Amino acid sequence: MPQPVIYAKRTPIHVELILKEGSPPIPHDIYGVAFFTSPVGTVNSDGLPIPATYQNKKGKNVPNPEYGSPIMNGDGNIIRIDFNEQGVVKVSTRLMKTPCYYADEATKQGGEADTRQYKWFGFRNFGIARISLELGGRNELNTAVIPFRFAEDAHIRCLAGYDVGRAFEFNPATMELITPIGKNSEYLPSTPPIINFPFALVETTAHPTFDAITKELFTVNFTKSMQTILGKEAIATAMPHTDTTQNIDYLLQNIEKEVTPQKTRWGKLFHQVGKFFKGLFSGIKQDIKGKMQTIDQVFLMRWNGKQEPLQKWRVLDEQGNNLVIHQCVHQIALTEDYVILSDSSFKFTLGILFVNPFPYEEILNKWLGRMSRLRPALPFFWKGRGRAIVKSIISKYTRWLRQKAFQHMETYTKIYLIRRSDLTPDRETVTAIVFPDETISSETVHFSANYSNPNGEVTIVAAHNNSACLAEWLRPYDIEKISGKPVQRQLLGMFANGAMDIGRVGKYVLDTNTATLKSSKVLYEKGNIDNPSNIGAHTWELGLYTYRDIISPETMVQEITTMYCACYGLDSRMLTEFIYKNYREREGRVIPAEDMLAYTSRDLPHCLVRLNVDEMQIEDYFQFEYDQNVRSIQFVPRKGSQDDKTKAELDQDGYIVVTMVNRVTPDNDQNYVCELWIFDATDLQKPPVKLFHPDFNYGFSLHSVWVREAENLQASSYFIDIQQDYNEVIQSIWRKDRREKIQRFFNQYVYPPFLSKDKS
Repeated sequence: MPQPVIYAKRTPIHVELILKEGSPPIPHDIYGVAFFTSPVGTVNSDGLPIPATYQNKKGKNVPNPEYGSPIMNGDGNIIRIDFNEQGVVKVSTRLMKTPCYYADEATKQGGEADTRQYKWFGFRNFGIARISLELGGRNELNTAVIPFRFAEDAHIRCLAGYDVGRAFEFNPATMELITPIGKNSEYLPSTPPIINFPFALVETTAHPTFDAITKELFTVNFTKSMQTILGKEAIATAMPHTDTTQNIDYLLQNIEKEVTPQKTRWGKLFHQVGKFFKGLFSGIKQDIKGKMQTIDQVFLMRWNGKQEPLQKWRVLDEQGNNLVIHQCVHQIALTEDYVILSDSSFKFTLGILFVNPFPYEEILNKWLGRMSRLRPALPFFWKGRGRAIVKSIISKYTRWLRQKAFQHMETYTKIYLIRRSDLTPDRETVTAIVFPDETISSETVHFSANYSNPNGEVTIVAAHNNSACLAEWLRPYDIEKISGKPVQRQLLGMFANGAMDIGRVGKYVLDTNTATLKSSKVLYEKGNIDNPSNIGAHTWELGLYTYRDIISPETMVQEITTMYCACYGLDSRMLTEFIYKNYREREGRVIPAEDMLAYTSRDLPHCLVRLNVDEMQIEDYFQFEYDQNVRSIQFVPRKGSQDDKTKAELDQDGYIVVTMVNRVTPDNDQNYVCELWIFDATDLQKPPVKLFHPDFNYGFSLHSVWVREAENLQASSYFIDIQQDYNEVIQSIWRKDRREKIQRFFNQYVYPPFLSKDKS
């Protein structure tokens, strides 16, 4: 079924994929279940793409304020792909319906609670976040699936993760949510204490990590000061005074001065009165400052699967200061002796919290159109010049505002190692081993580590998204750098992944005894850039990667020997003037900015490569055609073939399952299909098996995982009562009328779907 390149429905599906190409057909020895995650728009959009207008209560089409939002800001849809029936591939999907989902559903445009009584309860897209000014932030659970299995578990269990919210366990068979991991009270929100949201904005990691050997699951919770949220560049330029309470502090200091007694003839009486008021205002000042500010701090959390509070440690640097996360902790990794945290190259700052400051520009256009009818009085507007000038001013101001709020990604990856031996119940803090900034001298969103760390040497393999700002997206007012035209409407919301340098894979050996880099190897490959249709192996726009047991509830990879990487090429539609302007002077680049423009104009196609990690060399590859778009990749082992194989052979003994979005005909920009391709991991150039179904669609799939089984869980050994958990938060709201109003709302719209579930 032809569809736009960004297209997804929210309706659950249960289908058997149709074989499109494959000789032989579906492999007889592929097995298990793969889970993929995908954001699928909001409760208002009915999937993707997000429409430019919507019908209001009066039945009129009006501009949609969600139009142009990033695809990352959407409810999570879990895609379950089942290979366990020989010769058949079955697909099921389900939305991750968290408590805040039901609040969003009730208050959506035309929803049951879209009334004057709950006027400010509705959620709105603020760039990459979805927020209600009364209820807080959405936990969309759209990023990753993490399998785990504690010693007492009969079957594999699964979590869904998101960078700004608690992870939730879900039933692997039905994909229904079971329970959050940890109570609300066990996490610190990112907002100041004076802002008391029932749905707190909680910064954590989208990738909690399970140790299949020690049976422990690790996650993080961190907060930022306002200085950090604003970012280094904003502090250095537009906001040199960064303390959010500075103005209040200044005011109260002046009041103090006014009431501080002077040496006058009135003597002790005024001295005592002044002393009283000075103490009073000092107390007020400290109370206000305490409620208005947040601080930089990071907590490492450990879960053992039992019905008890999560274990928690505040992480310090070697000088005893709190760690500062400038971007985010998108993922963590484990070795046998260390927990690894990184300041990942995915920013969460003010610059990505708006889409279009003027979503109602179309209303202005209509008003100017009416003005043009007054030709005798207003020939200026009649000729259209006034309209063009006003639109130009709006456009320029929008771009200026975005530029002022922009923050660059760090040019390096900050790494912190925590000794697992320090994680004892009697401690409240742990000290991290902090490596110098330039230890890993390229930015990184995703990395992996060998579980083995002999002699305190930790080996990290990182995918470097060099000068690729993955937190940015294509917005309605963006301009293509190559063509000079507005970005294509069908691509709005897509990652602004017009890279300004070539992607790289790095292998780093860290000496934890001296906090130094012992050795490193970095690989990048340009391919035959003069012949894009036959470019061969390359690492342009390095994306997601996979390897055997990359995320496993039963095995820890002692040494990574083989990796498979998706490389998204260069697409002239994706490189905007905004990204080019902000990254053309990027430090540490390999390819000059001018060359990047030339290469991008050639539209280099996607590529799948197999990498020998020992030698840091590309051994095999598959080149896609232009506008055959790789989304996610997952290694699936071959069934029953683990005998008589070396480690290197075993690491290739399976299949690479790839989600694709492909243009059907080159002359139609609205003619794409979603397909599942299955590659032989030992021979990527062998033609893949291709499957599809008219109902199988996703705008953009993200992380994936493979497990042997996905059984229906009859009971969980861990459970958080949703009603009790949120009632505790609601009762802490100090203003009585607000507290009672929110309580009524939760009782009517949020709790009912959870009260019917088995709490055993």
